[in-house]
Amino acid sequence: MYKRPDAGGNAREAFGNFVINSDFNHKLYNCKSSSPGQPTEFRVFCAIDPQDLAIIPQVVPVDGDPLGGISDAFHAVELANFVGSKKYKFISETTDFPEKFSPMRTFYIKIKHFIEEEGKKRRPAWAEWLTFGGGLACPQYLMLTQGVLVRLNGDVVKDRSGKPAQIAPVILVFSRSATVDMENKLTTPIDESQPLSADNSVLGDITSPANGKTLLIDKHINNEGRERYFVQSGNKAPLDERYVKSTFVPWNKLLRRENARWQIIKLAETFDNASVDYAFSSDPDYAELVPDSIRGAFEGKTIITPGPATCGTSGVSSEAPVAEPAQDDEESPETTFMNIMSPYDVDDPDECGDSAQDVPEASVDLENEILDELRKQGAGKME
Repeated sequence: MYKRPDAGGNAREAFGNFVINSDFNHKLYNCKSSSPGQPTEFRVFCAIDPQDLAIIPQVVPVDGDPLGGISDAFHAVELANFVGSKKYKFISETTDFPEKFSPMRTFYIKIKHFIEEEGKKRRPAWAEWLTFGGGLACPQYLMLTQGVLVRLNGDVVKDRSGKPAQIAPVILVFSRSATVDMENKLTTPIDESQPLSADNSVLGDITSPANGKTLLIDKHINNEGRERYFVQSGNKAPLDERYVKSTFVPWNKLLRRENARWQIIKLAETFDNASVDYAFSSDPDYAELVPDSIRGAFEGKTIITPGPATCGTSGVSSEAPVAEPAQDDEESPETTFMNIMSPYDVDDPDECGDSAQDVPEASVDLENEILDELRKQGAGKME
């Protein structure tokens, strides 16, 4: 059957994208802003109760951690992005070891510790992986949301005839700093004497179909001189409630989660066998999941070379977006969506492209916390 390699569904795997279940034609985009004043603009879908199709409030007051009151319009996952030479993307939380550090996180920690202890000359390729853009970064818990893409990196999306358009359904991936800013502004009331709600929050209503505003994700320079993302509401942008109810998909159906063995095999496809053998050979749970053809590779034992990867070609489409500079939307009191189109019916504005390099904002403190926690669990003994 004829099918373009960028036509969605199973064909996403040709570009190393294993985040979305093949039953759905959503596309995955990272929020992107090359410089302050060039925001990504997104209209967030509200969460829908799958039982009675009722609209779920954006946020409600709860006892304890206020993050528990955030609706399913927002979803947090541990995401591995642009992994190895094949630039794989997948949810690194596993189905069989949900309480244990994922293979991806364990692999990163073990390789990083090896280079710190043994030096770069012992395994120069491993050291290169740990550099910016080298393919090996610690997976992070990031926020996802479903909705309509309006602008990416300040550029208005356009259809193939050159008219402004909006892309849906889209899953937007927030950077780490944008995730934290979103959580804070969703759960901080303007008037502390009144219950927390969408209207009584710093961010305001960005999900209700009739009254929700667009969401702007922009870049700024923090007090330490580092580039970080922040979020704010934009213009009111009504959506047809029936359209939202028919398009929002429960996250447990939309996202793809695999078991630990699948993830270890994917790591072996995009890194060398010796590194995979080293990272997991001493792990009490993961060691037995390593394929026989890989075991012993770190010690230099003879191994059988596995066959070609079955996930298709590597890489991500790098076609430039067909877009025009944003028109001063802020001067308009309302944004009207007149041309919502499938992501596969427009010239694709860089789906999950180089903006993924903006996502890993892990600090040294975060990495140290991970190492400390791993040692506490008894799995941090590096051999």
